[in-house]
Amino acid sequence: MKDKMSILVVDDEPIMCDSCKKILTEKGFTVETALNGEEALKKFKKGDFDIVIVDLKMPGVDGMEVLRSVKKSKPEVDVVMITGYGTIPSAVEAMKLGAADYVPKPFTPEELGQIISQVVEERSKLVAEKAPKKGAILLDVFKKPSKVAYHPERVWVKDIKIEEALDENFLNEVRSTPGGERVMDCMQCGTCSGSCPISYRMDYTPREINAMVRAGLRDEVLSSNSIWMCSSCYLCTVRCPRQIKITDIMYALKNLAMKDKRFLKKAKSPLLSKYFVDIVNRYGRNHELELTLKFFLRANPRAILKHSLMGLRLFLRKRFSLFPKRIKNINQLRTMIRKAEALGGLR
Repeated sequence: MKDKMSILVVDDEPIMCDSCKKILTEKGFTVETALNGEEALKKFKKGDFDIVIVDLKMPGVDGMEVLRSVKKSKPEVDVVMITGYGTIPSAVEAMKLGAADYVPKPFTPEELGQIISQVVEERSKLVAEKAPKKGAILLDVFKKPSKVAYHPERVWVKDIKIEEALDENFLNEVRSTPGGERVMDCMQCGTCSGSCPISYRMDYTPREINAMVRAGLRDEVLSSNSIWMCSSCYLCTVRCPRQIKITDIMYALKNLAMKDKRFLKKAKSPLLSKYFVDIVNRYGRNHELELTLKFFLRANPRAILKHSLMGLRLFLRKRFSLFPKRIKNINQLRTMIRKAEALGGLR
């Protein structure tokens, strides 16, 4: 949680916005205001707010619609509804949709401050509950027998891990990478694993990978075949009810594995990735023949003969070129690649 929390106040009455801003600013919050739902959603999309206080009844985009949009975009943001006389039933309905609380009009500065303090307190409790406790059992890791292709969870072997044996920095590393910032929102529903077409071949399913990242099981995650088996079909990401970018998390884990040189010895994806990046850096585009030869000579030389007929057919159909073609202004691309490498986004 940030040291200074940010609040967006939405009301079609300017005096109400100004009053709330004054009250909350004096209590140490950073406050922005919006006079209608459309303006509020634009500011919310651009900003980083912890709490949204919104009037239930507004012309155009009303408070209910703002609530739904906020919760759909960022479920972790708390929404407090401002209600007038006769709108209490609607406020109760808003609570069912995920609102943290509601403030009935008219209200005093003390009443507003008390409700926001309660929301902040509940928010702090949730953060504390998510934080691992020293010495506590964090996760029951299920291990599949290595010689069997598929085993349901009921026959896996349970291995209990204690926090002292875990990597406390692993979660922070994943959360700091693009796509990994929402890994803590996972509610372990298993939709990702059920959607994954190849989860039965993985050491750990996507659901388990998320749990293991949160628990700090660095060795098990980076040494598993799960992150390399991911085909980037994005079914897990599209179907996740918490809108977690699971495929992006898999990419982040691949980068960490290559950085630490902890991927499986038999894994071929890191090798293919290395040759692909080297060729693109040299020519500005892929050269399929060079990539294929380099990869198979290192990974499986016998496969060159096996796939030679297919390669000839591709060449005759002009899908393969014998000589690489370099793009114009390649130095610009190389500058971009060096920048990506410096930021840790390309290995």
